[in-house]
Amino acid sequence: MRDALQMAKAEIRMQMVDRRARMHPDERVAASEAIVARIMASAAFQRATSCCSFSPLREEVQVMPLLDQASSRGCKVFLPAFDEVARVYRFREWDQSTPLQAGRWNIMEPQGSCFTVPEGDVCIIVPGQAFDRTGMRIGYGGGYFDRMLLETRRVPDNRVSAIGVAYDFQVLDAVPYDEQDEAVDFLATESEWITTKQ
Repeated sequence: MRDALQMAKAEIRMQMVDRRARMHPDERVAASEAIVARIMASAAFQRATSCCSFSPLREEVQVMPLLDQASSRGCKVFLPAFDEVARVYRFREWDQSTPLQAGRWNIMEPQGSCFTVPEGDVCIIVPGQAFDRTGMRIGYGGGYFDRMLLETRRVPDNRVSAIGVAYDFQVLDAVPYDEQDEAVDFLATESEWITTKQ
């Protein structure tokens, strides 16, 4: 059963990678700008005291302007960095004046040695290959973001708003998932703001 689930996820990943690669660069830029604008206007982003995101790869939604905006209003900013000891990704606070460096899989990450679990009113911008309207997602297959989400949600008194970002075509009727997969609370696409049904 689990093998069938992983195969189904892998098939969707391949389809989405292909669809993203076939987007015209201008279409990708316009969609990213629309998605960022939707998130900036959201209550979840506006009230956040901590803003976490990801460093976009290749044709992913370009979300870095969100971090500039969050930082400009005094919000703490966090990006994933790979913990070589635990062999997982964890959040590390980032000051935009500090250059990012290429880390594991050539993903740009903050320099430093300390990791932090964000606290307070936390907005987490979540990547994915595909989502459905209940908030379930398919990532890259390592479960790294699921673990970071869960760790942040478990902090007492944290108020976490997880916002999935996707192009319209990445929102499917349903995606396969198991008990280790963390759902997002909202989805932002170029044409929709979706409050999920969790």
